[in-house]
Amino acid sequence: MPSNVIFFVHSKAALLSKVINKKFTLKKNSGDNTLNAIFQVLAWSFRILAHGTFPAKDHEGLDFTHPWRKKHATNALKIFGLLSEIRGDWEMYKNVFNLKGWNDPNCCFRCFASKQDILQCDSNATWRQQRKTTFQHFEQCCSNNVPVSALFSCPGVSLSSFQIDWLHAVDLGVCCDFLGNLMYHVLDKYPGTSQQQRCSAMFRHMQSFYRSASPCNQLDNLTPLMLRKQSKKTSTMGSPKQRASAGEAKALVPFGLVIARLHLQKDDLLESTILAAAEKLNSCYECLSREKFQQELLALKCKEFCVLYSSVSRHFSDGEKKLWVFKPKFHLFQELCEFQGGNPCLHWTYRDEDCGGSIAHTARRRGGANTCLSLSTNMLMKFMGQQLVPQWPAES
Repeated sequence: MPSNVIFFVHSKAALLSKVINKKFTLKKNSGDNTLNAIFQVLAWSFRILAHGTFPAKDHEGLDFTHPWRKKHATNALKIFGLLSEIRGDWEMYKNVFNLKGWNDPNCCFRCFASKQDILQCDSNATWRQQRKTTFQHFEQCCSNNVPVSALFSCPGVSLSSFQIDWLHAVDLGVCCDFLGNLMYHVLDKYPGTSQQQRCSAMFRHMQSFYRSASPCNQLDNLTPLMLRKQSKKTSTMGSPKQRASAGEAKALVPFGLVIARLHLQKDDLLESTILAAAEKLNSCYECLSREKFQQELLALKCKEFCVLYSSVSRHFSDGEKKLWVFKPKFHLFQELCEFQGGNPCLHWTYRDEDCGGSIAHTARRRGGANTCLSLSTNMLMKFMGQQLVPQWPAES
């Protein structure tokens, strides 16, 4: 293998939890857990790859005892590696890497915005000038008595290495929230004497849209509970949210624009604002095309959408109806489109999620010892048996 090859890889810690039972992986607010131990070894490996020589000591600083290790110590490794990005959803970032979460007073891991600050989405928002550095993240971890992830010791890894994922933040977050509120708002404009009948009428309209657009992912049904659920704890109605997979939600964005143009009145201030928001969100999705991608356009349409949605949210700010709630993921949407840079389709986790499902299926336990070593060894042996030995250089 040539010595000038640089590997750019990503780490998704959620895959580890599919191989190792979760009871072994996390202890709240503790640096002494299985995942942290794994990351310490992984970080040591990347430090070796960045240096390009075989290590003389193991990850604990102890001399190797194996003859092969002793023989190759400090020899040229002939390959180099860098951890260029880390992908995952917000929950994984919070629970595994102790980044700020949606319930924290400072609810963003990229800036110092609070839950009140994020409602200001325009160019004058104060959080735009309050960017968080990696060192400030370390300070927050120390002040909150939580450990700093060992992955930060990898060469080049910083807070910006943690990519905001479009699939979780937008497809399953912003998009589903907007579509749920929009469909719930126009539901009464469909024929029927009950919500179920009106949902059936809307679904027939949706099927007509599917026949003309032919998207790869389609809903096979639409019920009132798929738009708005009742809380099991308080027996109150929750905030509307379209229940769909990421692919199904993404395919419904143009349909949302269709029903907005059909049912919303342009001479009504509230409905015209919702219509404009539907147009901006659709424009954001159109920007994802690799051929048509424009960073400035995506940032502009995202900001305009969030400003419009925020104004609608303020209209229903009494909190009792729980309609058009502005959630922290809307702010994450702005961070993704305006500050992260690059086409989001280059960083989203669709393939990662498919890989996670495959690994979970391969690692499914069917008896035997339920330990970290046995489960991971079993999965790796099955993986080796299912894959061909890679050839280098790869055939073009």
